[in-house]
Amino acid sequence: MGESEGEPSARFNHILAPVGGKSYLLGGETDKFEEVYERNRIAGVLRIFDHSAKQWEADHDISKSGNEKPPGVRTGGFVSREKFIYSFGGRADTGFGRYNTLHKFDTERMEWIAFPPSVNTAETPIRKAGCEPVIIDDKLCLFGGYGTPNGPLQPDSCFDYDEGLYDRGNTNEFHLYSIKNVAVPYWISGKVSGDRPPPCSYYTLTLVDTRRAVMFGGYTKTGRVNDVYIMTLDGINVNFKKMRKYGLWPKKRSSHAACVLNYDQEFPQLLMTGGLDENIQALGDLWLLSVDLGIWIKIRDHETYLHRWRPSMSCVSCAEKTASVLVFGGVDKDGHKQSLTTVLEFKLVDISGEVPEWIMDDAVVLGVTSVFSKPIQAVEDGGVYNPC
Repeated sequence: MGESEGEPSARFNHILAPVGGKSYLLGGETDKFEEVYERNRIAGVLRIFDHSAKQWEADHDISKSGNEKPPGVRTGGFVSREKFIYSFGGRADTGFGRYNTLHKFDTERMEWIAFPPSVNTAETPIRKAGCEPVIIDDKLCLFGGYGTPNGPLQPDSCFDYDEGLYDRGNTNEFHLYSIKNVAVPYWISGKVSGDRPPPCSYYTLTLVDTRRAVMFGGYTKTGRVNDVYIMTLDGINVNFKKMRKYGLWPKKRSSHAACVLNYDQEFPQLLMTGGLDENIQALGDLWLLSVDLGIWIKIRDHETYLHRWRPSMSCVSCAEKTASVLVFGGVDKDGHKQSLTTVLEFKLVDISGEVPEWIMDDAVVLGVTSVFSKPIQAVEDGGVYNPC
């Protein structure tokens, strides 16, 4: 069966973003990613998942839609707003090079558009990957990441060099970019207050309402973490508040996936799965965080269909009081890339109590695990591959 006739090919480090009730899949790495043909092929194909029908649409050829595709084809940060999918940075398709370019994909015209270079080069983010942007008040907010300094560090930020690697490490810089004012493109430094996270990468940062985003986990100089921060933005002022840990709490991890079930509603619920633990082993659990109460609930543990790192997760609402979550791709516990398409169905079952209760109503696995002859070895950035 060709890819156009069923599930997309196995991959990780891809883009999966909700737009208009569907999920858009772009790019990523496949088993033959080192081949030039395969890099170009996967970059030129868009796949769309219809949550109502629970199936993938046929291929959309975007290979001839201009030459402005993002150069950072791996581990770049992405976020969707209205009809656009924004992509920042990422790693080069060969070696350890990284980028700090900004692009957007127009889902109506089916083409990539490159933002012009910032007129304020002194405040441009470093070349990096492993950072996850959010958009608040038409400002793209960008925190942290793993990369290489390309100039003076942002004031009040820190940079942790990886041991033995003089040119790479984690940062906790914070930048803003106005996605509406493209006539005068520029990055600016946000004014950070509160509990600023340490230099970190491969965390998740998820917008839960119009003012707040939740940051969880990530990879730091001392290892993987399981801290939760609530980020709020007011103008160019950003505040981080670290959540106090009590009760049941997820393991430390990086390279996981997260989404919000009920965006911009009372008592937002953050869904989180997978990743790599402190021993660089793939996790197969599924957690739900009540953001306002700071309470985690474990929904699943050691599930075969969730056991993966670097998957992507996308949530849309197909009907009132329901949420359809697509989990696609990633690398399993044995190092094999996945073509597994998993749909998790959630519904609101009780609104009479203090907090609305969301339960997982169904889990549908559409694809099968793709096993290749060359498993990916999960090691640190300076080695064979950086999974953090």
